[in-house]
Amino acid sequence: SGDYGIQAKDELTLRLVGSNTIEMENGMNAIFAWKTLNITGGGTLSVTSQRTGIVAFDVFTIDGAAVQATSLDSAGWNALESQGGFRFVNGASVTAATNNGVPIQAMNGRSGSEPFVYVENSKVNAPIQAYKDITLINSEVTADGVENGLLSLHGNIAVSGGTVRLDTQGSAVCVEAEGAALEIKDGAAVTLESQTGNAVYSNGTVLASGEGTRLEASAGLPAVWSAQDVKAEAGASVAAQSSADCAIYSDQGQVALKDCAVRAASPVEADSILGSEGVCADGVWLESEGGMLDGTAQISNSAVFQDGKGAVKGELAIPADVAVTEGMTLSI
Repeated sequence: SGDYGIQAKDELTLRLVGSNTIEMENGMNAIFAWKTLNITGGGTLSVTSQRTGIVAFDVFTIDGAAVQATSLDSAGWNALESQGGFRFVNGASVTAATNNGVPIQAMNGRSGSEPFVYVENSKVNAPIQAYKDITLINSEVTADGVENGLLSLHGNIAVSGGTVRLDTQGSAVCVEAEGAALEIKDGAAVTLESQTGNAVYSNGTVLASGEGTRLEASAGLPAVWSAQDVKAEAGASVAAQSSADCAIYSDQGQVALKDCAVRAASPVEADSILGSEGVCADGVWLESEGGMLDGTAQISNSAVFQDGKGAVKGELAIPADVAVTEGMTLSI
């Protein structure tokens, strides 16, 4: 029709072969599906629209295909939008960009809908916003120079394996719902930088766990901010740096560190790690720079450094890969 490049009232499957392009100089959407939308095949699809590039009212799946979507209008239109949720699987490659909207948005637009984003063994180059859960499994997710990176309004965010690299103005990873969680595990490598917000903001809990799992967070506000507990355990490594506040902060819970490596850097006037219910560390390689570690912290069987000078408390077995830089000293 005049408003759409492709419109489907029933389930729509597009099997891509070769290179394909849809450009909408006028009208609304390049593709509009009233039910489920499946894009498969080994080809590529590039869509450009003044408004939202591709819309699905039900679940929108990209299975193995490469899709690039761009929305040009500055009125806040999205590039990819689904009211059922997204599934990017089996080597899918997804790139999305907007002028002033959300590049990938799983939005709640109909009764009973709980839109999610599920990415497995695929690549996404765009920020993601979901009404419910965001699940990333053995995938690569990147976004640079955007407002927010990963945002879940009413669900959890889970990263299992793979890599996430986000450079944002606001929160790089944001879990809005009270009691929800950010979980990073199974060797995932997550690098987050926020210019004006938190690298991690969670109204629930934050957990980094598992050998080889790495969280690197840098921000102007607390790099890792959680309303409830912040936990690192089982061989995980966490490096957090704030230029103006605590590096790691729990507003209503505890910072609990066990069998992991943690580096926290903050200004001298701020605690490097602070929890309203305390800080406890057992079996931890713990480095504090700039600000002091909370003086009430309960520490056992750990190596604790302040500005490069360290001492062992109890018996220590190094719990994760650590970097020993020039000038560091450890008294045993």
